[in-house]
Amino acid sequence: MKYYRKMKFAFTMIELILVIVIMGIVGKYGTEILLQAYNYYIMNVTQNRFQMQSQTAVEEAATRLQYRIPETLVVRQGANIAALNGAGSFIDLARATPAGAQFNVLEWIGYDIDGWRGDGASTLPTWSGVIDVDNAAAIAAQNYVESPASDTGRIAGVINSLSTRGATAAITYIGDKNINLTTGYGWDNVAMADQTDNIHPIVANGASVTRFNAGTAAPTFAGTNVYEYYRLTWSAYALVHDNVTHQLWLYYDYRPWLGENLTNANREILMENVDTFQFRSIGDAMKLQICIKDASLFNITAKEYAVCSEKTIF
Repeated sequence: MKYYRKMKFAFTMIELILVIVIMGIVGKYGTEILLQAYNYYIMNVTQNRFQMQSQTAVEEAATRLQYRIPETLVVRQGANIAALNGAGSFIDLARATPAGAQFNVLEWIGYDIDGWRGDGASTLPTWSGVIDVDNAAAIAAQNYVESPASDTGRIAGVINSLSTRGATAAITYIGDKNINLTTGYGWDNVAMADQTDNIHPIVANGASVTRFNAGTAAPTFAGTNVYEYYRLTWSAYALVHDNVTHQLWLYYDYRPWLGENLTNANREILMENVDTFQFRSIGDAMKLQICIKDASLFNITAKEYAVCSEKTIF
């Protein structure tokens, strides 16, 4: 008699246990692998976003600083705007060292580039950048300087289109070596009483297309050193890092030579989540660094995540 062994179609307890153990191992390490891949994706996306944002902020700041008047650069430190204004609250950027206080404000006077290039509405640029130092009439009158090849009759319209505070502008002479940073540009919140400082308030003379009239209460250039080359300016600028809200602000459209300061300026946010805002002077050039961080990634990285962008501005 022959016996036939029946095939089993059920799992034994040992087999079930082995399957459960294997599935547990796969589940444990598979989940970790998926979590790591997800975290890597989030980190990569965040890094790219922060890199783009920090680079954009640096480029925007550099664009403004490219047309700075180098000798006007000052730095300040303060928790609020009131502490950032006034005499004694600023220092020359060239004398600010990384070993000193952490300055959170970079301030400067910029010169007009659009008017110098011309806008196509006239055959002449708004200002040529050249003073006729041999003009006998100007020397005798002492109340205006002649700027050949300029259309200064249009300055009021050009400055008005750029500013919300009227057409009052100023000029600085290239080559003026007697720099008085304390009072020479109005950083001390004192309006210019005459033309003997380093910046010279002016108004356009409608009777002549090449004439700048002194624009102060005592309209005369008497006793003032006049140089051949000049720059036209209508605004000061400031980059202010708020250490509490971690915002980086751009201030503009204010005139220190008229006694105006940051409280009179317009402003706009350049960047959020700014952790570090640093700058230093390198001869005639300067270096700018902006770092952005995001504490929301702490649960993923166990630390705050930051991306920095730098730029050297000549």
